[in-house]
Amino acid sequence: MKEVNLSKEFIQSEFGIVSIKEFTENDEDLVKSTLLLIKETLTEDFILLSELIKNQNFKQTKSVCHKIKPNLELIGLIGLSAILNQIELNKVEEKKAYSIVELIISLKSTITDMIDAEIVKLKI
Repeated sequence: MKEVNLSKEFIQSEFGIVSIKEFTENDEDLVKSTLLLIKETLTEDFILLSELIKNQNFKQTKSVCHKIKPNLELIGLIGLSAILNQIELNKVEEKKAYSIVELIISLKSTITDMIDAEIVKLKI
């Protein structure tokens, strides 16, 4: 796997809710509830990932990586999803995978702040 610059800027450049708007046919109530659900789910999953890494449970770490990919894709984070896919498919050595997942977890507040900013933009 080639080196990827996982940074706040990377997340900001990828983030978007076009897919959610298309999926919900621009129903702002549904967009808002979907964003809130994604934020809640990702927050819970990042907490779980932290515990799994601490306990060195690679099998479950890969499982949670698989679980969060669709939510990341819905908010435009396709590159981040692709990175998690590489971890899930064992294309990244375990120790390096843990480091990558820890870096992704450190970006949680950036991701949730961007979700919050999109919610504020809605006219509800």
